[in-house]
Amino acid sequence: MKKIYSNNIDINIIGNSHDNRNIYEVILGKSNSKQHVLIHAGIHGREYLTSLLIMKQIEYYLKNYEEGEYCGIKYSDLFNSVAFHLIPMVNPDGITISQIGIKGIRNEKLKDSIYECYYNDLSARYTCDRFKNYLRKWKANAIGVDLNRNFDAGWNEINQSKKCSFANYKGKYCNSEPESKALVNLVNKYNFIYTVSYHSSGNLIYWDYRDSLVKKESSNLADLISSVTGYKKEKSDSEYSEVVPGGFKDWASSKHNNPIPSVTIEVGLGKCPLKNSEFKYIWNANYRVLAAIAYMLR
Repeated sequence: MKKIYSNNIDINIIGNSHDNRNIYEVILGKSNSKQHVLIHAGIHGREYLTSLLIMKQIEYYLKNYEEGEYCGIKYSDLFNSVAFHLIPMVNPDGITISQIGIKGIRNEKLKDSIYECYYNDLSARYTCDRFKNYLRKWKANAIGVDLNRNFDAGWNEINQSKKCSFANYKGKYCNSEPESKALVNLVNKYNFIYTVSYHSSGNLIYWDYRDSLVKKESSNLADLISSVTGYKKEKSDSEYSEVVPGGFKDWASSKHNNPIPSVTIEVGLGKCPLKNSEFKYIWNANYRVLAAIAYMLR
């Protein structure tokens, strides 16, 4: 895509995972714009259809950059005033584990960590799965830290054992992981107007957080995305929510230095990893999200 559409796309490496995989940032639109929006996916290993969604969003807008329209305005005009920073895969190790299994990890010490997680979870009766199926449900990074529990938003309130796991272990300290640091460093580099986090599943949009400093703005962003996707807008403390502290959206919206209106979009239905057959419905609901945000910011 960089070779074909070089005028409208920039690619950077913003960090590396524990297994030395690159974490890519794709800038769509004008990188020198005064308006910047961050969209990321694949922070949980088993939610890899969200990475496919962002990759297809990038390809779709590049392919239709000159002729495509939203509400009568061409994409080329919409993207003149905003730069979208898209991170298709925040957690490449975790996705590798969920898709490929233990053989996808190259570092032998990391393989030992994964086995340690499994035996910890068996001992704690946190899983009763056989190893192969256990790995398919993997949410964490390669050392068993759930990246969406690792941010500085009520992190100290998360009460759990200090052992790595396939899911929900918050880490030794907030922002301890290279993947978390990559996102934090990127946020600190730009004055983002919005952030959007793609997760699975539920076809819901979470927008609030107890300590958010931009609730009204986050609510307005959720309203816009709901009107485009058809997904229901939900509060984080609703009966449908499994939200706990330590999430990226919560940190971005509650940090005292330039809090950012932020939402989490939960795509698809059913248990993760989602079936590939769900993707066409996810795509149809979400392909206009970037254009709608750009239109609102014009």
